[in-house]
Amino acid sequence: MRLWSRKELKEKLFAHDDRLPEEIRLALPLKRVWMVANQDD
Repeated sequence: MRLWSRKELKEKLFAHDDRLPEEIRLALPLKRVWMVANQDD
């Protein structure tokens, strides 16, 4: 068993969102957005 911090949980969700079953994705209150990044990023 492993415990994740809130930050780690969000990172894992975002990294694997496209592989989650649709019913789980629909239950999560997440919305995918696209942004332009600065050159520094």
